Amino acid sequence: SSLVGMRAQEEAITGVSLPLAEMYFAFKDVQQYLSVKFISPPADDCVVIDGSPRISPQSLEALMRLWGEPGSSIPPEEVGRQAMYTGRVLHALDGMVELWRGRTLEPGDLAITITEKHEELKYAYFRYSGVRRGDYVVLHATADQGISLVVHRWLVVPLPSSVLMHVGNQRTMGMLVSGPLDDAHTDVMRFTRECFQEVLVQNGISREMQGACLFLSQSKLENVKRMEEVHDQLTHLVEMPDIFHDAVQEVRAYVHEQYERRVCTLKRVASMYAPTRDETIDNLLNLDVAQLFAHRLRRLLSSCAGTLEHLRKVRQDIISGVEKSNITNWWLSCIHERTSSFLAALGYNAKALPEDYLEEPPLNVPALQRNRKIIEEVLDAEHDVHGVKRHVQSIQDEIYPTIRQYMDNAEYVLTDVLALHHGFSLARCRSTFARRQDSLEPSEAALVQDLLGDLEYLAEAQRLDEAYRGDVAATREGEASSGVNHIVPISGLTLGEFCRKHNEVTTAMERWRIPSLSETSSSVQRTLGRLSECIVSSPDRPRSWSGGSGGPSFDSSVDSCDDATPPIT
Repeated sequence: SSLVGMRAQEEAITGVSLPLAEMYFAFKDVQQYLSVKFISPPADDCVVIDGSPRISPQSLEALMRLWGEPGSSIPPEEVGRQAMYTGRVLHALDGMVELWRGRTLEPGDLAITITEKHEELKYAYFRYSGVRRGDYVVLHATADQGISLVVHRWLVVPLPSSVLMHVGNQRTMGMLVSGPLDDAHTDVMRFTRECFQEVLVQNGISREMQGACLFLSQSKLENVKRMEEVHDQLTHLVEMPDIFHDAVQEVRAYVHEQYERRVCTLKRVASMYAPTRDETIDNLLNLDVAQLFAHRLRRLLSSCAGTLEHLRKVRQDIISGVEKSNITNWWLSCIHERTSSFLAALGYNAKALPEDYLEEPPLNVPALQRNRKIIEEVLDAEHDVHGVKRHVQSIQDEIYPTIRQYMDNAEYVLTDVLALHHGFSLARCRSTFARRQDSLEPSEAALVQDLLGDLEYLAEAQRLDEAYRGDVAATREGEASSGVNHIVPISGLTLGEFCRKHNEVTTAMERWRIPSLSETSSSVQRTLGRLSECIVSSPDRPRSWSGGSGGPSFDSSVDSCDDATPPIT
């Protein structure tokens, strides 16, 4: 009885609120846009209360016949509108059918319904009276059953099992209802957080550094020294409990202000869940703000320590080459998966080619022929009918944030090892290293040399990828670049995946004398010719990305076949 008439928390009725809302708006659409005669009421054996609502096949047949009648007086746009709203009704009904599957509603049972007040949907618990008036049912809106509500039967759902688990326990039932203090509690927590952050700012810890302590995504290796200082500051603040004295008083005043504004009337108090009403009010008014601040401070200190440990590990992984190995394996895997999915969407059959296609003839020859046709369409740079360039650019957009993060971390390590004090640039780093190389330990000198090679390789790869995207400025700048040649960027690796598949399919078809469906276009021939020239002319291409720091080659996936490709612009 305590739930009857109470407003339901959407979180508590997950899985019910969305279908019910869809049904509510679909029901309004039926009333507003569709003539009632086209939608037959459910038969008595399938109404909401006894089973599931539905639109009869006869009704749908009548609608379609009406829409398709020659010389119909209904304008085409109105037919489209009616069809759209009928589809919404059918979709909503499917959701309602699932909610009612295996369920019935007897007189006295609790149910949930939906109403709209001030453009806001309201879900509430009611008790079914057992009374039906045509398409409508009577629900009790109060625990004493003194007030009733008449609701269309399509807008009533039984209590979900997640709610039934809590029914009968006063404390857990309080989690099912929403009241005037719900928003107040949220606002108090937000205000407390803001006051806490402001106190730390006043003590020299910026909001940016507070975020870096809590979220690894906001932490950077270049901030590790500042993070160490913040850790020492937080450790000191933990020993100063009075630091939050003024903030505690400010939050307590805000709590009472919220209570006066939201709850302090008989009507609002009466709308609260009765069994836990006094406890809820007491918990708000007597909130232990000082303890809350202390808990936040300890949690921030713990998060700061964890972030520091993470950043130190990142630094060590940069030095050992583990980080380079991880991101290289990641982007090669990403490129392979994205290109495979792209081809599959075009109808490419990956199973058409046997694993040992030189010894085992393909069984599905038509599929293999189609595969070659698809691959050659993909490689035709002059007629990009499948949006290959857009696909390559989307892969670049996914991979380059991780590459840039690696480059930022590598720059920090170099700045730290070489004690650079005026910002980082490759030229300044090279000149400083040339002057100080003899004074460095051999391991440090090797590390600097490897990281400089990595950064030069990745910077040139990025320039080539920007040129692929059509950035003329990047192309011109590259004409006077540092001389790093034969680098395979992300665009090259992606196109190389397509070229590898073309080589495999072509080899298999030549081996088993399978004719092609069409001649290879001149555009595709030029593309394949560029690839061959790239490989033949660079047998000793630099391998800076696979230097002594331990990572695999940036272009390691294409060494065994004609996959290495410059960007095609």
